[in-house]
Amino acid sequence: MIPGGVLAGGIYMMFLVLAYGMTRKPVAGTLTAVVQAFIVMLTGIGSHGVMTFVTYILPGVAVDLVMLVFYWRSKGNNRPRPSIPACFCGGIVANVTGSLLVGVALFNIPLVPMLLVLSVAALSGGLGGILAYSLLKKIYALELFVNDILEK
Repeated sequence: MIPGGVLAGGIYMMFLVLAYGMTRKPVAGTLTAVVQAFIVMLTGIGSHGVMTFVTYILPGVAVDLVMLVFYWRSKGNNRPRPSIPACFCGGIVANVTGSLLVGVALFNIPLVPMLLVLSVAALSGGLGGILAYSLLKKIYALELFVNDILEK
């Protein structure tokens, strides 16, 4: 009774964390989720219909909120580089949000299986967040972002 998107969601949510990590702007995760929702709708990949916008965009909002909390708590620089805990939690919250929405709104999964679904979603999302952090670390090492070069 576990939808396949719950496990694969870690990779999908990784892009939301990456978008926020590369731009460090408050709406990057949400805007990336909007683009993904439109792509899914236009290509016909998903089977959720109009609910695609809800199930795709709200995880982007969740990433933005989690990353803002982590960045707000940091000292010094207004927009520090992403940390492992921020990316890890961003991935978890995004995937759990998406899985909860799909499980409740579309599949009507009962409580006990839903707890299993959310546990798998948290694990997958957290691993996707760690993968996003690893990629961000490599991207920042390339010094592609002018603002980072100027901040050194």
